[in-house]
Amino acid sequence: MPRQPDSGRATPFHPDGVALSIKGCSYPEQRCSHHSRLIINNLYSTKIIKMEKKMLGHQPNHVTKEERVENLWKKLIRQETELSEETIAWMALRIRQLTEYMPYGCALIAYRKQNGEFYMARGTLIYYESDFHRKYDIERIKNHVAYWDIEQQGWRTFQIENFLEWRPIV
Repeated sequence: MPRQPDSGRATPFHPDGVALSIKGCSYPEQRCSHHSRLIINNLYSTKIIKMEKKMLGHQPNHVTKEERVENLWKKLIRQETELSEETIAWMALRIRQLTEYMPYGCALIAYRKQNGEFYMARGTLIYYESDFHRKYDIERIKNHVAYWDIEQQGWRTFQIENFLEWRPIV
């Protein structure tokens, strides 16, 4: 066991360098065993929290839900088209921005229909939760993006690889 420099007696140390003592704390205001237990419990809790963060993926290389979905969309677009990596990355980013915006507002969406025709829609997701009785979750988007078509008064979808651009409607 490491030795505490000021007392010369052996005491266990916390990995962060904080001295622990079973019989009492080395700090003058915390001599009783009650305070020692509190300190040990706090340090134990800190270590548990650090372990939980590590297990939950809070490392610097952790990928967010949005990034994970964007990467899946990039893969899909790459499989279905012969676009450059830069264009694929741009499309995935713009689709993510669109899906983040539509639950709160209306957007003008440009895409190609499955038959190749150009289509421009005024869409929103404001009514999604009330119509489908669940919150909108971008992880549910695999190949198609659903939206409420304001002009046709119905739910529509477009394929991710056919997306062209979008703009907010103010």
